Amino acid sequence: MKTGMLLMGVVLLAACRAKDTDGEFPTDQWYCVGDEPEMADRETGRVQYTLPVADSDGAAVPDLTVNVCGDPGCPEELPKCVNDAGQCFEVSGDRDLVFSFPFGFDGVLRFTAPGFVETNYVLGGPMIGTPDGQLEVDGQRLTMASSQSIVNTQRGSLVLKALGCDGQPASGVRVQPVSGSVLSEGPAAGLVTDDQGVVTSDNMQPDAATLAAIAPDGSEYARVTALIRANAVTVAELRIGIGVWGQ
Repeated sequence: MKTGMLLMGVVLLAACRAKDTDGEFPTDQWYCVGDEPEMADRETGRVQYTLPVADSDGAAVPDLTVNVCGDPGCPEELPKCVNDAGQCFEVSGDRDLVFSFPFGFDGVLRFTAPGFVETNYVLGGPMIGTPDGQLEVDGQRLTMASSQSIVNTQRGSLVLKALGCDGQPASGVRVQPVSGSVLSEGPAAGLVTDDQGVVTSDNMQPDAATLAAIAPDGSEYARVTALIRANAVTVAELRIGIGVWGQ
């Protein structure tokens, strides 16, 4: 696997689940809306983030290049660590990529490979570990699309994944545009997540877009900003606490 360094400022995930008083995970996906988990004390060490990246068949993407950036325009790439573990990143693995980020890093992971559409994964907040203080975070699988799926190379696609309080895909979540061209263009306005908790808007004008997630009871529970790029797919997650502890 090739590794470069790149960016994009803003989100796909991992999600921490809070237990109830009996030590079991609550079945109600929305128990934490309005009552977000408190952040436990933690060491400010490096954060390990595991993210499966695969093709549509679930296999590893060949000749995958990973770029890491801290800003949507990517004026500077986060360098790959060489002799120290400062403001740099490390990544290993084939399909299940294991990243090591400096504590508090926020940005975008950009994935490119021959025959696949450029895919930008927005972290959505600072990488500081899980609410209970763990510095190891597991992300949900990111699927890269074939380059043959692109219809208009001057436009881009936005994929939003909604997660409930239990960290699982949440259906019936309304996605409300807040700013950007999504306010007046395309199917992004007024979409509701499907059974997989996903909303997809294709053929979008390249632009920065802010979107809010509205739970079935009408409460806004998450908000994320993503940069839609031409000839690329931008993936972001909508879930409790994403702006506080990122993925």
